[in-house]
Amino acid sequence: MHLTGGFTNYGQDIGILMLDTVFPRIPGDIGNARSYPFPVRYKTVKNANPFTVMGDAPDAGLLAPFVEAARELEAEGFKEVF
Repeated sequence: MHLTGGFTNYGQDIGILMLDTVFPRIPGDIGNARSYPFPVRYKTVKNANPFTVMGDAPDAGLLAPFVEAARELEAEGFKEVF
């Protein structure tokens, strides 16, 4: 195993971008970390919710916060961001 320095924590294989929602997430749901056989890290995209992302008039201004959140995960050492 080869580790590179500069990160606060290690061992999380995948970074997942999440909508800014709050509701129960049962195992099997992408928002429940126990759905995966490996550690994951979440990054919530502020103000991104089902209505602003997939509604009748999606907010194109949310593209930048998604890109920023993905870049934050990359800066934290994640090579895979979903």
